[in-house]
Amino acid sequence: MSENENKKRKEKTVEKAPVNFNLKDKQEAQLWEYLNRVSDNHSQYFKRLLYLEMRTNPNGDGSFYPVGPVPQTQREQEPEPEEEKENFSADDLGGIVG
Repeated sequence: MSENENKKRKEKTVEKAPVNFNLKDKQEAQLWEYLNRVSDNHSQYFKRLLYLEMRTNPNGDGSFYPVGPVPQTQREQEPEPEEEKENFSADDLGGIVG
């Protein structure tokens, strides 16, 4: 093999970045299930997801999203129920219509 062919082969090196999912962790198991539901090509899905973040992140530094595990309080926090408001109008004279 010539030196030129070796150089071309080195230029085509593929970098790998495997992603592991801990299926004992509820959130990671949900992510794994979702990933398998939406894509057969995980590599392509991650690349496009990263590209989308890269294009939409105004800081360009990943600061939109925290790095590391999400605290348990944020993972399973249920939304607070909306407070019911009384259906009252200051113009209501309290009359009975019938």
